[in-house]
Amino acid sequence: MARFGQKPLLITGTLGLTASYVWLSNIDRTSGYGTAVLGPLLINGISAGLTFMPAASLVMGGVEPWHAGSASGLLQTVQQLGGAIGLAVVVSVYAAGAVPGQFVPGARTAFLTTAAFTLLASTLAALILRSHRPAHAKAN
Repeated sequence: MARFGQKPLLITGTLGLTASYVWLSNIDRTSGYGTAVLGPLLINGISAGLTFMPAASLVMGGVEPWHAGSASGLLQTVQQLGGAIGLAVVVSVYAAGAVPGQFVPGARTAFLTTAAFTLLASTLAALILRSHRPAHAKAN
């Protein structure tokens, strides 16, 4: 993060998440584990790692030391709440898209919905965030 800054890592991470969800949306009866599941899940894990640390750093970066515990607790609460609401939306999309006879009914629409969320996050990061890099990192 010190080398590249928060913004590039957030954008790269969220775009990686988007790519992994689009890839997962193409699972069908003929898909093999290595090409249809392992690849996108590896990208997903790496991308999540690129996303969560810069996000936490952005939230905690401007907090006074005596408020760090409260801010950290609020960050964790918002992450859990966001995950629960996001999952509820994706599961609702999945259920609404269920078509009898499909290999994984509703999965394509659910993964594409999740991809849209992560693409929105990437777009917002690109538009809203300024690059936060330490002075010593900018010189390198």
